[in-house]
Amino acid sequence: MNNLNLTLSNLIGSRICHDLISPIGAINNGLELIELKGDQVSSEMSLIEQSCAAAAARIQFFRIAYGTALDGQIISYHETVRIINAAIQSERLIILWHPKDDLPRRE
Repeated sequence: MNNLNLTLSNLIGSRICHDLISPIGAINNGLELIELKGDQVSSEMSLIEQSCAAAAARIQFFRIAYGTALDGQIISYHETVRIINAAIQSERLIILWHPKDDLPRRE
């Protein structure tokens, strides 16, 4: 794959992640407003909350893993661990990688 195709696929991946995370965030915000209103949270609402959180975590992981990054852009060790831990909550995804320091985003 040449450099132009790689850049294009990284940009497309980033755009897809960006476009998917917005409606998921809106659903989460709506659920929070319903809870603040004082309505009782049903098991169906809890399922929606859990599904939104899992989808948002996976999208954030995929955005970091496959999205575009600028030269010199760094992701901290703590942010890396937080993103990985959130993404593997479903137990359907297993990651065998343990970063020890901050990393360039391109790695």
